[in-house]
Amino acid sequence: MLHGDVIAHRGASGYAPENTLPAFYKAHALGVRWVEFDVQLTADDALVVFHDATLERTTNGQGKVAQTDSCQLSRLDAGGWFAPQYAKERIPSLAAVVDCLAECQLAANVELKPTQDNAVKLAYQVERFLQQQWPKTLPPPVISSYCQKALHALFHLNPRRRLGLLYEQSDWLRWAKHLRVVSIHKVADTFSYDDIRHYQTFGYPLVAGIVNDASVARQLLDWGVAGLFSDSPDPLPLP
Repeated sequence: MLHGDVIAHRGASGYAPENTLPAFYKAHALGVRWVEFDVQLTADDALVVFHDATLERTTNGQGKVAQTDSCQLSRLDAGGWFAPQYAKERIPSLAAVVDCLAECQLAANVELKPTQDNAVKLAYQVERFLQQQWPKTLPPPVISSYCQKALHALFHLNPRRRLGLLYEQSDWLRWAKHLRVVSIHKVADTFSYDDIRHYQTFGYPLVAGIVNDASVARQLLDWGVAGLFSDSPDPLPLP
């Protein structure tokens, strides 16, 4: 699927605040071809690019993203926590990030981050956005999630959608077959060479994360992983 690519995790998040436009532009500047980012719903059902369920870690706001409307979110500082020069960066909408991807010709892995209550709604909103606004100049995104309910809903909305299974359960094969996923995504230090071969036996490439060490990256690529998520992709062995 990713052909040995290094995927900038939440953009080049080792160099700019995660999931902000500077992080995606930095990934492009580093020569990365793929980026990963997180999408969730606000209180007024807007799609924003943000990782945590709560605002405190990476903004000057408080509370839950899902309980805050998009107008309030747009006024928050989403970069000052990282470095002073990013103090006025904002939480971007999905539309703003996709415009950046089109400008930079970046392929994307979009991770869905639903709450316990809005998994189906998030899947519906994302699928509608992709059908209406995803640029024809970009390859279709890979949509991943730890939430099987969200992936299941997306699959039923569009069985042709390219899905990636983030998993921690032992029944991965059942879900992979059911959802017709194109890849398995797993934390790098939780699998071995034999595990990679096991997934490949069933026809599923493995994407590993989060890898920020060049020697570890080279070993995993030599073992045959399909791709690597990295916060700092420039020292890694890009194809």
